[in-house]
Amino acid sequence: MRPHPGPIESDRASRSGRRGVVDRRRSILVGHDFSGPAHRALARAVDVARTHEAKLHILHATPRVTHTVDRLFGNNRAVTHARDSLARVTAEVRAKGLSVRPHMIVGSVPQAVRSTAGELHADLVVVGARGRVLPDALVGSTAERIAAATERPVLMVRRAVNRPYRHLVVAIDAASDLRRLLEAAKIVAPGAQLSLLHAYEDPYETGLLLDGSSHANLRAGRTQVRREARAALMPVLAKAGLEQYEVLLRNGNSRRVLEFEDRERSGRDALFVLERERSVVEHLMSGGVCRWLIARGESDVLLV
Repeated sequence: MRPHPGPIESDRASRSGRRGVVDRRRSILVGHDFSGPAHRALARAVDVARTHEAKLHILHATPRVTHTVDRLFGNNRAVTHARDSLARVTAEVRAKGLSVRPHMIVGSVPQAVRSTAGELHADLVVVGARGRVLPDALVGSTAERIAAATERPVLMVRRAVNRPYRHLVVAIDAASDLRRLLEAAKIVAPGAQLSLLHAYEDPYETGLLLDGSSHANLRAGRTQVRREARAALMPVLAKAGLEQYEVLLRNGNSRRVLEFEDRERSGRDALFVLERERSVVEHLMSGGVCRWLIARGESDVLLV
């Protein structure tokens, strides 16, 4: 059994080299508000677009209130400034030899991203991520609201771009669509070393501790739960053709496991790939695992 999956490969060659197949260039949409996080997001989007020879779309959404205030005072100062800034950013990207198109929309950022991504059939949405003091606040960050507004893969960039991602951590459970997760990861991090991560807990361990069970019994219980966790993941691995790959099985709460793995890989060009939480109930039960990593983590996150 292989200890860990190897690097995933880009499908660029297969997309353009098969005879008789129409080549559709990938389309990448990056949200930009001219802030520091937005510039980092654009730098990562440029890197991904260059890898796939994709077309890059830069979107800036101007709030309706800003547009209304400008009209009320008889000038277009804010809108004009935004338009000029967007033109400048677009020109800088075009100077790097990439195909790029600017988009400026009046309205909320999440809805602008959703509608534009749909019109473009975007393969990927890229946004800058800001940490928040209250990660479980009812009103999330703009990046979170964008992720909630579209079903397309959303890359949330936190770290400065120095080189392509080298480590890819895909968090999975027994209900994961691993093939879909890997397809999205292939766009963002081709060539990265892949690790599959799963957190599990023994539901009876607390009771055994309270009953004064021996360390031997606790170890035996953990071993059994670990074995069951591995067995539950086998259909997921088999469906993705990875049944021979070993999963990183970590005992503990999902959020604590992610926190540990995130800190262990800090500064190592790591990307975490997570599935969107499937329901409100799951969000409440898990404590918002995705939201925690987005708000408080140190690594970039690809939400699929």
